[in-house]
Amino acid sequence: MISDGDLPRLLAEFAHILGTDFSVETVLDHLVRRIVEILPVAHACVMLMGETHQELRVAAAGSEAALRIGSLEHQLGEGPCTLAYLSGEPVLITGVRPDARFPGFSARADETGLAAQFAFPMRLNGDRLGALGLFHTAPVALEHADQQAAQLLADVASAYLTRAFAGIDAAITAARVHHRNLHDPVTGLPNRLLLEELLDRVVARARRSRTQAAVLLVDIEGFKAVNDGYGQHVGDQLLSGVAGRLSRTMRPGDVLARVDGSKFVVVCEDMVDGARPETVAERIVIALSAPFEPSGHKITISAAVGIAFSGPGQDIPEVLMRETDFTTYPVIQNNPTRHQSIAAAPRFAADHRADLERDLRQAPGRHELALVYQPIVDLRTGEIDGVEALVRWRHPIRGTVMPATILPAAERAGMIGALGEWVLGQGCRDLRHWRTTGLDVGFLAINVSTQHLMGPAFAPTLARALVDAEIAPASIFLEFTEDVFLADAGRALAVLREIKDLGVRLSLDDFGVGYSSVSYLHMFPVDVVKIDRAVTAQLTTEGATRPMLHAIIDLGHAFDLTVTVEGVETAEQLTDVTDLGVDHAQGFHLSHPITAEELSRYLGSGIGQE
Repeated sequence: MISDGDLPRLLAEFAHILGTDFSVETVLDHLVRRIVEILPVAHACVMLMGETHQELRVAAAGSEAALRIGSLEHQLGEGPCTLAYLSGEPVLITGVRPDARFPGFSARADETGLAAQFAFPMRLNGDRLGALGLFHTAPVALEHADQQAAQLLADVASAYLTRAFAGIDAAITAARVHHRNLHDPVTGLPNRLLLEELLDRVVARARRSRTQAAVLLVDIEGFKAVNDGYGQHVGDQLLSGVAGRLSRTMRPGDVLARVDGSKFVVVCEDMVDGARPETVAERIVIALSAPFEPSGHKITISAAVGIAFSGPGQDIPEVLMRETDFTTYPVIQNNPTRHQSIAAAPRFAADHRADLERDLRQAPGRHELALVYQPIVDLRTGEIDGVEALVRWRHPIRGTVMPATILPAAERAGMIGALGEWVLGQGCRDLRHWRTTGLDVGFLAINVSTQHLMGPAFAPTLARALVDAEIAPASIFLEFTEDVFLADAGRALAVLREIKDLGVRLSLDDFGVGYSSVSYLHMFPVDVVKIDRAVTAQLTTEGATRPMLHAIIDLGHAFDLTVTVEGVETAEQLTDVTDLGVDHAQGFHLSHPITAEELSRYLGSGIGQE
């Protein structure tokens, strides 16, 4: 019989689980394991049933026999736990074989060696989740006090599980809403909003690696006539077919988005080894020339492909980053090759840069600058271990301006130091706020431009920001690129040592592209090596990438460094980098960059926890 102290202790343990791990698996496993310890039974199992749990979930303790019993009930659709679930009342079977209510179940259950079974419904406010099953190897009865304890535990576990399922449902809903906000509902491609962010990253990488990039606009001509003539359903099928063919013309790492009606945008990185945007355009035209057959209608379309930009990354005009408003470009007419360059005029781009620099000088005083944060997940635990701060400029006319436009403008305007100080200060203040409100964010990663890092008195500025916000230096990771070494390796080493002396940790960003010299890992005091998104994008499509990534991971670990990957945008990529032994990961599949307030709600709700 259960002792007076066992039940309160077990309830206290459940309360602890609720405040810490609180996963369905943890609650179920702990319940069945502890029940076997405190009640006079040999085995226990939990069966979750009902409309929201069509797939049987069984947790068992004591032996494989309990698991087989639960699976047997599910297979036959009869048994004590099934009856307890349906009736909402306990079912007590002191001898399994003689019970005529379950003829098919009783005969086969006897083969497991279990002679007695006691089933208790898992219920809450009139709703039932399943049943708790207790088993014994001899035909015995369960005392009344033990029956009461078992039913109480089943009801308490139901309350915890109901909240857990609500959290799971909320997470699924949030993920769906998040995906809908960033993807075109017809084709599933990135929409204009997501394209702006992806283009921002493409531009930043192209500028750092000094590689060629191209941005192409694909316009499906006559699409309105298809919609008018055959209906929107056929038009949507046609768009999906176009998206599929365009995807097959692209290389790993290229970006495809649908930005408006019949317009698509293709962004190509690393235009090397003879790759030319004209070749990409010709490939697109050929791919779309064959007839489509949506809903059995044979439809032939033509596509006009405009090369909005082609050249070195550092020369990409900011007009492409402003609003991604490709609808303002002229439509190509009467061109037999169906593609041509429609790049923004140099004078327009120059005027735009001047206006941008003028407005940026006034942005801090107008409180137009903001930080968003992208969670960084520890792949060993599945939990958020830190966040990366990313600057945004909320321009009153241009809308959101991204870092790939902000940072070059700040450097030209001579205010990169002021901008960097603002980011450091605001990031530290946000980190302090989260911690004072009980949210364990872990660490904060902040990107630092080469010009700011190599400027005068960077370390004292950093120290002052930490003191003002009362933040421990070890909570901060400064992310920098290999450009600092190319500029002045001796000066870079001195600055990085000053930062390390403060206790701040260092992360070498965008590893795997550009020069990516292994000597940097050996010569300079870095703590983290962050693998660039371009490497992650090729992981599941190019066989040669996996050995290279594996080598980088092993090398980082050999130097006792934490290895982080960015750009994890699919479940397959997440599985791959986890299997390869990566420590931390970030990317749209895990979380889009969110505001400080959204991060507080994200962590506070527990949705971000596995």
